[in-house]
Parts: sequence; C-alpha cells; structure tokens
Amino acid sequence: VVPPAALLVPIAGIGIAFLGLEQTAYSIAAPIVGYSCLAWVYLGWYAKVRIGYGKWRCPEALQIILIGVILGWATGLNDPETLKSAAGLVRWLGPDWSGDELFSNFGIIANYLGIVIPIGISATATTLMCLVSAKTAGDPYPVRESMIADGIGTMIASFFGSPFGTVIYIGHPAYKKSGARAGYSLANGLIFLIFSWFGILALMQAIVNQATIGPIVLFVGLMINEEALNFIPARHYAAYIIGLFPSIYDWTVNVAGRSPLGGPPDGNTNLDGTLTNWYGVLAWKRGAILVSMVWVAMAVMMIDRKWKLATIWALVGA
Repeated sequence: VVPPAALLVPIAGIGIAFLGLEQTAYSIAAPIVGYSCLAWVYLGWYAKVRIGYGKWRCPEALQIILIGVILGWATGLNDPETLKSAAGLVRWLGPDWSGDELFSNFGIIANYLGIVIPIGISATATTLMCLVSAKTAGDPYPVRESMIADGIGTMIASFFGSPFGTVIYIGHPAYKKSGARAGYSLANGLIFLIFSWFGILALMQAIVNQATIGPIVLFVGLMINEEALNFIPARHYAAYIIGLFPSIYDWTVNVAGRSPLGGPPDGNTNLDGTLTNWYGVLAWKRGAILVSMVWVAMAVMMIDRKWKLATIWALVGA
C-alpha cells in the first residue's frame, strides 16, 4: 500500500533542503574556506583522493576539517574571542533530572493534542523512512526492534529534559560509504554524551567553523538522494521531484524568518496581495514530511495506473 518511494523521498527532501541548501549556504558565505571544503567533498569521497603518508591515509571528513580549520584561522573567519568565551563554558554540567517536572502539568495535555499527535505520527513515519533508507543501502534492520529501541531511548532522554528523538537518525548510506559500522554509532553517542556533560560543544564549534562543517553534512544529504534515486524506478522520478518540494518550502520559510529583510514569515495575515503563492509555500511547509509522503504515494499510484490506491491516498491527504 505504501510504495517505497513514499518512504524514501521525504528523507531525500530533508537531505536536499536542510543538509544541502542550509549547510552549503554557510560555505558559500565564506568562499575561501567554504569552497575549498566543498571541493574536498568531491575529491575525497568521490575521486578517492586522500592525503597521508606511506600507507596511512586521512579519513575523508578529517581532511576536510583540517583544511577548513587551517584556512578559517588563517583568514580570520574563526574569532579568538569566541574561542575564549567558549573555553569558559567548559565545566562539569552532567545530566539534569527533570522527571518530576515531566508530569507536573499533565492535566493540560488535552489542549496540545492537536500538536502532539501529528508530531508523533511524523516521528514514527520518519523512523520508518530511515529504516527503508538503510535497507536500500543493504542493511535491513528489524522494524519492531528498531521502533521499540527508538521509543525507549527517546523516553529515557525525556526524563533529562530532551525533547528530541535520540536513537534513529538519517544518513545511513553516507556513514556506510565512509566505512562506518556499529562502533561508529556507539562512539558517536559517547562523544556527544561527554561533550554535552562537560560543555565542550561550544568549544568545538568555535574551533571548527560552520563553513567547514557544512560540506560534510552536505555529503550526507547527497548520499541519501543517491541511494533513493538508485532504488526508485526511473518512471517514478517525476514523483520523486515533487516530493522534494515540501522540505524545500519548509527550509525557505525557516530561512526567511532569519532574514534581516523582513519579519516572521510563517503567518497568514498582512501579506501583500501579490504574494498569494506564499500561502502555497506555507501549506506544504507545515507537516512537510507527511505532505511529501502522501503526495509521492499518490503520484506513484497514478503513474502505475493503480487508480483505487491513488484514490485512497488522495482521501488520506484530504
């Protein structure tokens, strides 16, 4: 009933918009550093050029970081004062138990069900999409075990104040191409745990500028889209393309809200009459992942002339 494209394309849209457009913009804004790092994405991961000595070769991401950090400090992109301030934040912070507060206002949850339920559905769908993405890369993980682990991990984190899903995240094809295995995720989690408990994240961001990090994140978005395109039949490419639009609209609204040229754009009032297409952008921006899934599924069914299933998806969307 749910075509694979409907589970792959929404993640690919995130790869294009938030891992691609969003992150690359930082690199374009600082071209001496950013363009050099962008070039090394293609030199390292695609042309297989790796600097080193003898038999030792530098990992692709590390060589991008080294080049970006050197150029960042040499050109003044990195700020010594920011580094000094970030160094002052390094101290033991530890986990902050907030389980007692978790249920303190539980009585008013009914007022927020209109937000909680769609977010829960979207989070569940995103987890399934990540599993499908991993499967297309050659690693079929058990759905039930993955969903339960994801839920338990998220609930444990919520007792310490985290509002985020904590276990399954996108980018499996990129990690696999880099040679990552189970130890990568374990090391990744431990490093983030240490950095957050000791306040080191700000220090790392002060040392490694965003123009350097952006191209590495872009590579993840590129690999997600490559895997999706390799898996989806060519006749479904038209559905693939329109499925990217919701996440692009989502990113457009978000970045417009940070623009110095105007106020908050995510509203339905006081818009110029000539900007009626902005209502369309807002319509697909909200719930972008689910919008993409429904429209891709409907388009795929129409392309394959499965009229009943196309009608069902249209009704679901309505």
